[in-house]
This record gives sequence, structure tokens and C-alpha cells, in this order.
Amino acid sequence: MEDDFVKFLIGGIIILALFVAIFSGAVDFDFTGKTVAPDELTISNIDTSRTVGLTQKDSTRTFSLGSFSANFEQGTRIYDLGSKELKNGLFSSESIEFYVSEEDIPSAYVEFTVVRTNKLEPLAIRVNGVTVALEKFDVGTHRIELSAEAEMKIEIAPLSSTWQIWAPNLYELKDIKISVDSFTKNSERFFFDLDEEFDNFIEGRIDFELDHTSGDIIIDINGNIIYEGSVRRAGSISFTKNDVRRGPNSVAIGSAVDSSYEGRASVVIFFGESTVQAANIPFTLTDEEAVKAQEVQIRFTVTDIERNGGISIKAYKGSELVYDDFDKVEEKTYTLRLGNDQIKAGANHVEIESVGEARFKVKNINVKVLIPHQED
Repeated sequence: MEDDFVKFLIGGIIILALFVAIFSGAVDFDFTGKTVAPDELTISNIDTSRTVGLTQKDSTRTFSLGSFSANFEQGTRIYDLGSKELKNGLFSSESIEFYVSEEDIPSAYVEFTVVRTNKLEPLAIRVNGVTVALEKFDVGTHRIELSAEAEMKIEIAPLSSTWQIWAPNLYELKDIKISVDSFTKNSERFFFDLDEEFDNFIEGRIDFELDHTSGDIIIDINGNIIYEGSVRRAGSISFTKNDVRRGPNSVAIGSAVDSSYEGRASVVIFFGESTVQAANIPFTLTDEEAVKAQEVQIRFTVTDIERNGGISIKAYKGSELVYDDFDKVEEKTYTLRLGNDQIKAGANHVEIESVGEARFKVKNINVKVLIPHQED
């Protein structure tokens, strides 16, 4: 009794396996009772690996700042007032008033030659109302140092002869010159915008092509001095992500005291540019293959998973999406089977993409067409 049950069980399993094989299309069944495997036609076989997922490549963007001139040098500005007869008495009065406005004045002085004088009273020299010299100057050349200020009202005036009413106090002067030692300061500011370059910032650099160099250059980015020192005629200055910001940025090029620079400059930004790579597997079927195909089998192997995540597999019959699925990516061989209603004559393709942050490689790509076997 037990033997009959075992025989019945084995027979049932064999019959079930045959039904599965026949209706799955994996094998054919002819009238002689033999199973016939379908013919396999390999239409694509690619051994090289392809990277799938988020990839960063180094890119650069250059902002040309154009020409600039930066200097901070000491020089002497001379104001020539010519000649004048100065006097002050009961009936007449003549004096000199002169205004000077300069930045960073370290020193200033007035120089003149007395041609004729009666020296009844002193000649006064004042700066902003403060007397810096009061003297009965003799005939000859004199030089008087002034108290240097950014804004100066300079007066040269003889005192009144007062009780000596017969004549005014007289000083006839020539070659009247006011000399101002000052620093000429000139710097230039430029602007540039950062967008994705800031998000994936690697390094920044200011490149120079200089026609003239003297002393030290000063580089200011967004109000902060990032460099003060010398630069070669074809030199560069580096800066970091902390020196810039997303959106508008400014760079000012100036020079230290007794320094000057002229030439051209540009800002170069090095950044990682993100791209998403996918593996595209195209395959083309003839009219005959499309009609007779039992299925198309796409097989590939996933290796070298750098970042975990998911894998997305999509199949297109021409431009029509006929298969779309995703799963956790694993290092293994994947097989996709497309039935006859999921393919067409002409262009078809399968796309393999990453899901999330996944990054991996796909290799050993094989595309086969399975066609039912036909006896000659």
C-alpha cells in the first residue's frame, strides 16, 4: 500500500513539472513526446563594465576680472600760487587763503621768496586757524613746515601795522608754493556669482598676468583680507570655501604702502559636478525575430557596490515602457525575461539605474532571443 502511494506521488510530481515546463514556454513539446529546448540567438554580448549611480567629476569655471591698476604710493603734490604783494594797514589789506584736501598726508610745507618788505610787523602763517609761524621774514627764500591734516585751510597774512598809519605792513612774495606729501591709494573691486560651484566647491584661485609689480599686493574677498604679499608676473593666489559664499561675491585688489600692481586677473573655481549615470542596453530585432520570439532574455551582473541603495530596471518597446521594477541592489546576476508582447521589431532597450545614493558597476551584459525550435 505504501509503495503504491509513493509511485502515485512521484508520478504526480513528474506530470506537474511537465505542465510547468510547457506553459512557461521554457521548452516545447512535440507529438513524439520529446521536450525540445527553444533556439537561442545571442544578439548582444558586452563584457566591459559600466558605472551606474551618482558620479562627480572635477570641473572648473573661470570669471575674467579684466584689467586693474592698484597702487598705494607716496608722492608730492605742489600747488604753485605765483607771486603776490601782501599788506595790512589802516586803508588796505591783502592776504592768501588756500584750501588743500588730501588723504593720508604725512607732511606739508609752504615755501616762498621775500622780494621786498618793510617788516613793520610779522607775517603770520596759519593752518585751520592755528598759527604755525609768526615772524618778520627777511628778504630771501623761506620754507615753513605745516601741521599736516586731511583738510587744510592755509592762510598767509601780514599783521596790521596798527598805529604806524603812514604805511601798511608789507611783504612782497614770489615763487609761493605749497607742497603736500601724500599717499595715492587706488584699488579695484570686482564681482562674481557662485551657484552649484559653491555647493561642490573644491578650491578657488586668482590668476594674474601682471605688466608691473612693485612691493606687496593685497587681496580682499567679501571684506576679508586673504593675502598680503608679493606676486609673480604670472602668479596665483589660492582661497578656500570659507572665503566665499553662495550667490554674489566680491574681490578687491589693492596694494600695500609704497607698492603698485598693474595687469589682468581672473577667478578660477574648481568644483565637483554631479551626474547620474545609467546603463543603457539597446537591442534591435528583425521582423522575423519579433514575430517568432518566445521571449527575449537580458542578463547582467552587478559588481563593485560602492554605495548601497536600490536598482531600477526598465524595459522599453520602442518608446513605450513595458517593464518597470526596482529592488535593493546586490552583487549577483540579474535576469530579465520579456515576453513576445513586450518587444517589437526594430529598436528596444533596457535601462539600469540607481535608486537613492547607490553606486555600482554592471558587466557581462548578454541579450538573447529565444525562438521555439522547428524541425527541418
